[in-house]
Amino acid sequence: MLLTGGLAADDGLRACVEEAVVKAKIKNVEIRSHEDSVYAGSLGAALWGGYRAERLRQREVSRSGRRRASGRRLGAPGGPPPGVLHAPGLPGALTLRGIRRPVKRLKNQPMSQRPSIYSAAMNGRNQAQKGSAAASDANGGACLRPPASAPPSSTPPDYDWNEIARNAPTISPNAEFLDETLRDGLQNPSVVDPPIEKKLELLHIMNDLGIAVANIGLPGSNQRAFDDCLILCKEVARHNMPIKISAAGRTVVADLKPMVELSQRAGIPIEAYTFVGCSPIRAIAEAWDLERIKKLSIAAVDVGVKNGLETTFVTEDTTRSRPEVLGELFKCVLDHGVAGLCLCDTVGHATHDGVANLIQFTRSLMASLGHKARIDWHGHNDRGLALTNAIYALEVGADRVHGTALGIGERVGNAPMELMLFNLKMLGLLENYDLSRLAEYCEKSADAMGWTVPPSYPFVGTDSDQVHINALYTAASPKSEPTPDPRAVQNL
Repeated sequence: MLLTGGLAADDGLRACVEEAVVKAKIKNVEIRSHEDSVYAGSLGAALWGGYRAERLRQREVSRSGRRRASGRRLGAPGGPPPGVLHAPGLPGALTLRGIRRPVKRLKNQPMSQRPSIYSAAMNGRNQAQKGSAAASDANGGACLRPPASAPPSSTPPDYDWNEIARNAPTISPNAEFLDETLRDGLQNPSVVDPPIEKKLELLHIMNDLGIAVANIGLPGSNQRAFDDCLILCKEVARHNMPIKISAAGRTVVADLKPMVELSQRAGIPIEAYTFVGCSPIRAIAEAWDLERIKKLSIAAVDVGVKNGLETTFVTEDTTRSRPEVLGELFKCVLDHGVAGLCLCDTVGHATHDGVANLIQFTRSLMASLGHKARIDWHGHNDRGLALTNAIYALEVGADRVHGTALGIGERVGNAPMELMLFNLKMLGLLENYDLSRLAEYCEKSADAMGWTVPPSYPFVGTDSDQVHINALYTAASPKSEPTPDPRAVQNL
């Protein structure tokens, strides 16, 4: 048994525990103490996890009427006796019987009147019992010891609760990010369409951040949009930039032809994202039926595929579309050679369950049809879930997720690209990404679009803690880099 932190210095409590152990006739119990309460957290988390798992298991057994079938329930033959709790990850068991609370209750006393229990914790824990660091392994390692590299007890290390029984997200090593700042970002009603010089600057920063694809706009919408897209494409070709270029258009042949022209004139491949609404509400609003949507989709996809464009079929409002409608549309375009299917949470409707269900449905449908295509996730932030949904989409099988700088986009915006990259980097999932220009990416995007960053915005808002941000920034930078330039993380 281990007494930690302030409890380690409370002789009265220790005597009470010893008395309870004797009265309960519990044998082979050694009471040790350690001044650092960090280990109490580990022990408590493990015990609580074991207790809750056992209680849930018993409840399930009771409901199913199979009490006698379980040999592991409390008190069952071969299982732990009543009052004994097994803690996952800890050797032996902890007996709960016979342990009573101290007679003198301190609950209602002010903190100043509880010196025996709390004084060690408040004064640096330097009066703890000696010898706990030398706990032997005679009991199979039952006594917890601090690691050999632990710092002095007067300055205990930070404790990261994120790492307790961590269910670390796993994403494909080939997962990609598509930046929609120059397309969806410009559809926000509160921004301006920046001059081409600022668009070029943003394109170079995206490339340096390791973003795989940049959507540069809708070249079929007007002449200025086409001219800007052409300049951006030529910039990629001139500098041999690894970032790929995509452009968007409706499932209309007239919107696909400008993309073909861009590719031919710039001499680079272009990914065509052709979109159509397919939810019931869109069908009513547009007076469309399924056959008309299929006809338009096939015609547009054929133009892109036959002209050598890597074509992605985008279903607007996918998260509110019926599965039978999606099934028919996906089958048609897959048969006509699309390279990807883009699932859109156009109005920010989806929760994590919706993300998982939709991606799994799409993956299973493709497998049943014998097709393979990339799955994109494009989410909006109407419910405030765009960031977590995007990260979760990668975890449940999306190949590419979309985002924008500062989350700027149609209505209340999209998944914020910088926070998506930053959080994944902090989780250790983007080891080869250099995010040294991430704050600059936010600053330049806000300046280009005439956007005011809220003071409380994470990472770059004026109210963010600069010391904390610098620490996080350093952790997110490659280990081989020197100390980052302070200008790279200045608040906006």
